[in-house]
Amino acid sequence: MSQDTAAGTSRQGPFAGLVPKAIVLGVIVDHIATIIFGIALVTVLSSEDMFSSDEKVSEAAMSALGQSPDYLLSTLVGGLICTILGSFIGARSAAVNHLRHGVWIAVASSALILVFLPFGGVGSQPFWFDAVGGVLLLPAGLFGGALAQWTEMLHKEAESNDI
Repeated sequence: MSQDTAAGTSRQGPFAGLVPKAIVLGVIVDHIATIIFGIALVTVLSSEDMFSSDEKVSEAAMSALGQSPDYLLSTLVGGLICTILGSFIGARSAAVNHLRHGVWIAVASSALILVFLPFGGVGSQPFWFDAVGGVLLLPAGLFGGALAQWTEMLHKEAESNDI
């Protein structure tokens, strides 16, 4: 039995050698970490006006936060770190083809983002923000996969030294 079959991976096409459960796990970790990070960030950076009973004041405060350089940079960096984390955990759980798993986790995460895009977020981010995030998403997934591959290599090396 081949390693791909034993690991429960598909065997043909662009999905060859991938473990679907690992990709789903990575996407879930990415999105849960992103939600937790986002809530914490909004809590830290929000003003009292965001919680105003006057809807116009609250919406203006949310819009201002969504355009704030501190918020935009923090969201971009934090979101990429969450993608790296999700890709790392998913690729490690796959235990094969770490780099490919990392990239496919980033692709699946971005597809899920597109599904929820109409529901909006905090304010309306500028186009450059979305463009930079989109360009850096795949390298973040690749980096998470590379970290998974590197840590697995270190783990195997440590095990072989113990024998």
